[in-house]
Amino acid sequence: MAEEEQRASLAGEEALDIWRQGKDAWNAWIDEHPNVDIDFSGVDFRKERKKGSGAISFAGFRFGEGRVSFSRARFGDGDVWFLDTNFGNGDVSFDRVSFGDGKVSFDHASFGKGDILFIRANFGDGDVSFFRTTFGEGSVSFYAANFGNGVVTFFRASFEYGDIWFNRARFGNGRFDLLLSHSKVENWFLEEVTFLGAVDINLSVGTDALKKLSLRGTRFDSVLYLIGQFACIPDLRLSKVSHHVDFSTLGVTLRWKPGPGWRRLAWRAEDKEDGPRLRRLKEVAEGARDHAAALRFAALENRANRWIRMGRLASMLDLAFSVTSDYGRSIARPTAWLLGLLALATGTLFWFSSPDLPSWNWGDQLDRAYDSVVLAATQAFAFLPPVKEVAAAANARLFGVDSIPRWAGMLALGHSLASFIFLFLIGLGLRNRFRL
Repeated sequence: MAEEEQRASLAGEEALDIWRQGKDAWNAWIDEHPNVDIDFSGVDFRKERKKGSGAISFAGFRFGEGRVSFSRARFGDGDVWFLDTNFGNGDVSFDRVSFGDGKVSFDHASFGKGDILFIRANFGDGDVSFFRTTFGEGSVSFYAANFGNGVVTFFRASFEYGDIWFNRARFGNGRFDLLLSHSKVENWFLEEVTFLGAVDINLSVGTDALKKLSLRGTRFDSVLYLIGQFACIPDLRLSKVSHHVDFSTLGVTLRWKPGPGWRRLAWRAEDKEDGPRLRRLKEVAEGARDHAAALRFAALENRANRWIRMGRLASMLDLAFSVTSDYGRSIARPTAWLLGLLALATGTLFWFSSPDLPSWNWGDQLDRAYDSVVLAATQAFAFLPPVKEVAAAANARLFGVDSIPRWAGMLALGHSLASFIFLFLIGLGLRNRFRL
């Protein structure tokens, strides 16, 4: 009997008769038949409007454990309410459903463990709201759905584990808001979507679980806001962006893994496609004249390509560039390296210079230390005009006029070259910081 009831369905006119009796009668019937499939597929609800029922309402209705289908149903112009509706744990299908002009509300509705399908659903010119809607563990698909010119909002909606698909959907001139209250979704697909209005994608919650956010091939005809600290790299490759893009509140994290075998210390990006994704983000940021974001994505792009698209020597040089200056974004790092090198050169010169002075004569030892600092500084700033005379005098006091050791000359050459590099990196950091 249980298996028969699970396969049984309430459909067509019989389902409409109970629905017409209202929420209480419907919910009482569901309580008695919790495993029955509910089938409103192909139903023309426009006739119900003509009978004076006003908005088509399933507000507060409960569905059981069976499948629920509104596939190819037609609602016509006017509001449609699924406010606070509980769709149970079965699959829910709104495939090819047709909503007319008017508001469609799934506010506070809840879906269970089944898949939710709005494939090729058609929404008219009216707001579509999923405010505080709870989506369960199944996948959610709006594949090729068509939305009119109203606002489409998922404000404070909650998603569990299933993948989310909006591929090839089309949105009109209204705003699209995706701001969640809870999410464990790993994969979001918004590929080849057309947005004519503003787009606000805020995934500030649940970003630890996020593994993929694909906007590949999507067309944005108005402003785009991407908000959140993503544990993946959003994919905007092949996308078309016509207006301003705001990346000021977008953070991305590059996932790392150790290299194979003996190269385990050569950590690299987990996903080989992260480099091209970051390149596209950099291009979009440059187009929006967001200099800081472009530099940030360029640095991450280099890190993502290291040991993957770069050879060994290029990767080692890239690593050095990252460590010493954060790819030209840091002023503090090359300054610290320059001062550290200066201190090392000073100590080396002081230690190996002629120790002819008695150790107890602190005044003479301070003079020796001073000369070591001066000589090291002249090596670091060898391009300044008065350096030669100052360096000759310091050399004479430390080593004697005609007895400069070879190692001191090699030290001076290496110190000058390294200092020039760090001074260049400081200048690059200043340029990038202040856009000189």
